Amino acid sequence: MARDSIHGRIAARALLGVSLFTVTSAAHAQETATQTAKAADVTADDSGDIIVTAQRRQERLTDVPISITAITGDQIAAAGISNSNDIGLITPGLYIPQTGQNVQPTIRGIGTTISAVGADANVALYIDGVYQSAQTSNSFALPDLDRIEVLKGPQGTLFGRNATGGAIVIHTREPSFTPTGSLSLSYGSFNEFMARGYVSGPITDKLAASLSFVSTHDRGYTWNATRNEWNSETDEDTIRWRILWEPTSELKVILTGQYSDRASNLAQSIKPLDGNVNVRGTHPDLYLPTDPKIIVINEAPVAKVESKGGSLDVEWNTGGGTLTSTTAYSKDVPYQIFDTDYTSLSNSVQEFTTPSETFTQEFTYASDLSGPINFVVGGFYFDNKAQLIRWSRRQLDGPLTAFLDARTKTTSLAAFGELYVDLTDRLRVIGGIRYTNEKKSIDATGILDGPDTLVTDDKWNSFTPRASILYEITPSTNVYATFSQGFKAGAYNPSFIAGVPVQTDSVDPEKVTAYEIGLKHSDPKLRFGLSAFYYDYSDIQVQILTSIGGVNTTVIQNAADATVYGGDAELSYRVSDVFSLQAGLAYTHGRYDNFEDAVLTEPLPNGGNRQFVGDASGNKMIRTAPFTTNIGFNFNHPVNDDLSVEVNSVASYNSGFYMDPGNRVKQNAFTLINMSASLVFGDGGYKLGVWARNLLDEGYNIYAAQSTTGDNIAYGRPRSIGVQASARF
Repeated sequence: MARDSIHGRIAARALLGVSLFTVTSAAHAQETATQTAKAADVTADDSGDIIVTAQRRQERLTDVPISITAITGDQIAAAGISNSNDIGLITPGLYIPQTGQNVQPTIRGIGTTISAVGADANVALYIDGVYQSAQTSNSFALPDLDRIEVLKGPQGTLFGRNATGGAIVIHTREPSFTPTGSLSLSYGSFNEFMARGYVSGPITDKLAASLSFVSTHDRGYTWNATRNEWNSETDEDTIRWRILWEPTSELKVILTGQYSDRASNLAQSIKPLDGNVNVRGTHPDLYLPTDPKIIVINEAPVAKVESKGGSLDVEWNTGGGTLTSTTAYSKDVPYQIFDTDYTSLSNSVQEFTTPSETFTQEFTYASDLSGPINFVVGGFYFDNKAQLIRWSRRQLDGPLTAFLDARTKTTSLAAFGELYVDLTDRLRVIGGIRYTNEKKSIDATGILDGPDTLVTDDKWNSFTPRASILYEITPSTNVYATFSQGFKAGAYNPSFIAGVPVQTDSVDPEKVTAYEIGLKHSDPKLRFGLSAFYYDYSDIQVQILTSIGGVNTTVIQNAADATVYGGDAELSYRVSDVFSLQAGLAYTHGRYDNFEDAVLTEPLPNGGNRQFVGDASGNKMIRTAPFTTNIGFNFNHPVNDDLSVEVNSVASYNSGFYMDPGNRVKQNAFTLINMSASLVFGDGGYKLGVWARNLLDEGYNIYAAQSTTGDNIAYGRPRSIGVQASARF
């Protein structure tokens, strides 16, 4: 993708960011990651425990019978993480790959590869209490982050639909009545420029507002030898604003708006894996580079999405509890161009857009009673309209080989509740259940030799319970056991070939039944958690790429059942006032139990794959690494009253995983290391530093697929180094 006057655009945006903060020079607050060594203090109580909202109420992390990774905004910045896709670096058991533009988190082996319109991920993503259903919009920068909670295991009771693997709950900063502001500028490898800023302050004594932005651009890190240009670029501008109204001490209202324009063709900058592509036999002299940083596709890869939306959050403290209403609307318009033969030949290209509109409304009431009994009750409504328009051609300006227009509508209505009973001053039991009613319809038309249509609908009902027992060994140490279930709704496959639907029936919903035991401890110096789990995972939904009549398409199916078990451990230790350590380890054993009708692939002698139905029973689940670990440290040492040195590092290890049910194509083990070192001036208001990401220059994939065309892959960002300057006002 060509860049016109990129340096001028960068300079103009940097000047705009500076001018925004010039007019707010009275503001004075903490810039993200300025006080990394004190990160735990940001959201901790007096005992040093992190405060979380995993049970729809503010509680100590130790008191929640769920395996949770809680990460502060300072810890995110210290780890060199600037995008939501990278939070797996500091979360054991979490891996976040992509299928095209679709971001598909996997927790403890439970994720999805389905990118069909109207289909959702298995791990629910929430931002400020709002469910984010569009997979295509779930890769984003984090301009005003407060903290992230990664909830592991089914969260079907309180978080509902499509939380079979868990939930990622993101909290951004609330507007402040104390003037605050920050600005950060960064420049590094591949001409990567990033500017991010935040400003907040009072409008009146009852009204406050905040504004945050991030602007990031780079030239790309993959060289396209056919087009003589750089690909794998990112070009993003995001702005968020929030208005806080507190007319009384019992009532709080927050209005949030956001707009994002993001173009990032990382997962579209693909190449044949190990040269396996079906045109190799008919074109023996075809250039197929082995260097992972070189591709040869003849069509420029495009992947962009424009997102906008808003939410209204109302909290009313009734005296006996808190009534919360969250109303939200979002509109996402993605657009992609995908060279589906992965080579320099004009053989196959797809152009498509998948716009969607989503409205959600949720009410919850969380009691705050002084006695031994408390509860949470609520209701949730979800309405989504999505569309897929896809043009298939041999080359972008050539005649159509196929056309598809598919529209889906999903409505979901749920009611839920949980009861918390303190049997003694140390023993608590929790019981909850959620009822979900979901309906999905599809109206699709496919055209090749002649038009045909698919018009149908389906509906599903599900009860997802949870039961937990929590015992306090000491005021800082608890043990727990939890039983829970999760439900992922069914989906349709809108693909057409020669005007005929590839599939007319929906796939069945997925279900997970989970058992977990754990131990948690927290004190001002040491915080750790241990957990072990066992999952019974049934009716797994799997997407298969195939080619019919020379046109690439997809097939989705239920992959019978699987068993997943394992454990994880996390530790945070404040060694001294200037040095702290964090570490995590996860083990996951995931196997298909009975997958006799799996669509498998086998390489052909002259390139491409033979697809056949085979038995994948006993094989390892896709995207499921047996071991993931991370370890990091934060060092902040004062040199004198006006200067201190800050060093941060995180290393993340993944033992490798298979990318297909047949266990033929594997991502080998890899280790990613991020580091930064800074000089901090004065009271931390100004900082100048250097950073490095993927310090070992490890090769790893962010997208991989297998079809009759062959095996294709897109690689992640190589080693990057850069400088950063930041200020707080």
